[in-house]
Amino acid sequence: MSDVVSGAHLPTPPDLGNEAERRRLGPSSLRLFCRIMEAWKVSDDEARPLLTLAPGKNPDDLDPAMLSEEQLLRISCLTGIYKALRIYLQNELAGRWIRLANSNAMFGGRSPLEYMAAGGLQELRNVRNLLDAWCQGN
Repeated sequence: MSDVVSGAHLPTPPDLGNEAERRRLGPSSLRLFCRIMEAWKVSDDEARPLLTLAPGKNPDDLDPAMLSEEQLLRISCLTGIYKALRIYLQNELAGRWIRLANSNAMFGGRSPLEYMAAGGLQELRNVRNLLDAWCQGN
């Protein structure tokens, strides 16, 4: 069933608790994650905590059909962050912003990448929400 917001029909979000749905979404999600990491020039070591991978395990080692619900949610947040940066900054800074030390109180002088890597899913959501607010002029 679709939700109606301002006359627009929004599709029902996928049920990431459903293994078949995760298997369906996994391959394209992992490819997208790898492309974003490449665009941001994030090494495997730096990318590992973003997907909660064990030490020594690289994104290329993952079976895309076996991504967890949390991993798919993390990729979704990172995709939103990538998109918001491209919309808000519209230049080469969009690809570098993730690595720059940030004076926003949320980051405490760290780069957004360091903040997200040290935290959990909520920290990725915090960054996405911040950037979405910037894009909306807030």
